[in-house]
Amino acid sequence: MFLVLVFLGSCKKSQKKEVTTPKETPMTEASAVPPPKIPGRTGTSIRRTMAPISVGEVSAFFPSPAGARVVKTAAKPQVGERVEMALCYDKGEPGGVAHKVEKSLIDSGWESVTVQEHPQIKGRFGLSARRAPFMLTGAVQRGPWEGCPGDKGQTYVTLGVLKLEIKQVSPGLAESPGVGGAPAKMPMRPVSPAPAGSPGGAAR
Repeated sequence: MFLVLVFLGSCKKSQKKEVTTPKETPMTEASAVPPPKIPGRTGTSIRRTMAPISVGEVSAFFPSPAGARVVKTAAKPQVGERVEMALCYDKGEPGGVAHKVEKSLIDSGWESVTVQEHPQIKGRFGLSARRAPFMLTGAVQRGPWEGCPGDKGQTYVTLGVLKLEIKQVSPGLAESPGVGGAPAKMPMRPVSPAPAGSPGGAAR
């Protein structure tokens, strides 16, 4: 009888044990913040492209450096949206001529004007400048140019201007070179002598 009472007493104690349930973890401020968005997956980006250009809107922007003769007036080539002109210096080394043109560009209102000697062709210099929305590139060198022969100590200068416009592109498309804070630099354009009988030279 005593053993039965002890057994019943132990059963009652086990029934009185509380059944615990896992407590809910309170939502903290950090857990309430949504995950960060991956940059570059949404929104739009921009890039610069060449726009139609006319001679009239840029002819006044070409420099008129002292000591230079115009051997090719401002005109558009048969192909491409670009306005070009050519000058000739009867005296002076190509490096000195390049810096004279540089100063004339600055005086004409162009910005970010640079002069750089060709890394492989000695005596040939490239020019670049910006004047929103226009960009100018050019080359200074000696050669068998009609009206400006290098064997007579004359230096030939070619200048070309193009117009840039900003366009929005779909998400995920990469921006073209030159988009951003730093101004874009166009590559130095090789210039070949003009055929005999044709006016001036043309940039390739």
